[in-house]
Amino acid sequence: MRSRLALAASLLAFLAVRPAVGDGDDFHWRTDLAAAREEARTSGKPLLVVFRCES
Repeated sequence: MRSRLALAASLLAFLAVRPAVGDGDDFHWRTDLAAAREEARTSGKPLLVVFRCES
């Protein structure tokens, strides 16, 4: 019983403090790698680089 109560309390706490998921309007791809690296460095956020090959 205690483990279920702890699980339920943990789940409620997680849902209460998680950030809201946006609708995607606040997300923009960067096409200049140097500028993106500088932005990541100054903001303290990680940089995700996607390499694609179109054939």
